[in-house]
Amino acid sequence: MLEFQKKRKVRRWLYSNWTVGVLLLLLLLGGDAVWKIYQKEAVSRANLVEAQKELERLKVRQNDLTQSVDRLRTPAGIEEEIRNKFSVVKDGEQVAIIVDSQNVATVTPPQAKEETFWQKMVRWFH
Repeated sequence: MLEFQKKRKVRRWLYSNWTVGVLLLLLLLGGDAVWKIYQKEAVSRANLVEAQKELERLKVRQNDLTQSVDRLRTPAGIEEEIRNKFSVVKDGEQVAIIVDSQNVATVTPPQAKEETFWQKMVRWFH
C-alpha cells in the first residue's frame, strides 16, 4: 500500500498544472531554438550556393587572364597589344582609313551673311 501511495504521489506531481506548464514552456523554448537554427542553416545553404557561383565565375576569369598573359608573353601578342592601344605602325607600313560611304556626313561651308549698312560703313572707315 505504501508503494501504491508513492506512485500516486508521483503521478499527481507529474500531471499537475505546474509540471505541465514547465514542460510546455521548455518545449516552446526548445522549438524556438530549433527554428532559429533552421533559419541559420537555410541562410548558410543559400550563401554556399552563391559562393560556389562566385567561385566558378572567378575560375573562368582566372582562365581568361591566364590566356591573356600567355598571349602577351609572345612577341606577336605584345605587338598586337601595342598596335591596339597606341595605334602605331611598323616602318614601311601605311595606315589606311576605310570610310563607309553611307556614314559620311557632308559638310557644307557656312554661307557668308550679307553685310548690313552699318557694317559697310565701319569697314569703310577702317
